[in-house]
Amino acid sequence: WEARGAPPHPRALPGLERYLGYPLAPTSAELGERIRAWREAQGLRPKTVAQQLGIAPNTLAKLEAGDEVTLRVRMAVAAALDVPS
Repeated sequence: WEARGAPPHPRALPGLERYLGYPLAPTSAELGERIRAWREAQGLRPKTVAQQLGIAPNTLAKLEAGDEVTLRVRMAVAAALDVPS
């Protein structure tokens, strides 16, 4: 996948994470805390932030509650917010 510049298949991400021995993105709880703090500091509504991040409002609610979301979603949100893993 590296030679063609295509990202790995989403199903391969957890195995890739195990192989590398480090997380590819922050945990859902860490990311959710950061998003909620930023959103509240900016005075933004959850729906607005979800649209800006390109995720569903219920996915944002799960993140902010600390519920698990897929690694693919965590990676996308972390990249959109420029959050290091």
